[in-house]
Amino acid sequence: MRAPPILLLLLLLPVLLAAAAEGGGSRRALGDEEWVNLNPTLPKAYDLARFAVEEHNKEDKDTLVFNNFVWNFYRHIEDPTRYRIFFEAGYAGWPPRKYEAIVWEREIRHLFYLAPSDRP
Repeated sequence: MRAPPILLLLLLLPVLLAAAAEGGGSRRALGDEEWVNLNPTLPKAYDLARFAVEEHNKEDKDTLVFNNFVWNFYRHIEDPTRYRIFFEAGYAGWPPRKYEAIVWEREIRHLFYLAPSDRP
């Protein structure tokens, strides 16, 4: 006996809504790895970008300032605790630059990488 199409739709609806709430889910290869594109306006994107700048400042005794602008936000396909964020940051009195950070979020957060970015 086959399930009616409406029943299948009702079963898949929670999965589709969860993917939409996370910001889409389109895949993109960045380097040799695949990442899922998430909505850059999610509070988590801003929180992780702010964390990356703060952690960079602690480690390098720097004064970089997050400019509250995130234009791309990704989650790693194979490791869902790993995020890649593209954002703007700068120094007082200087124009902001684009930066890229990779942050792992496990029991505690860990900044893996932060560097200026030339990606659109």
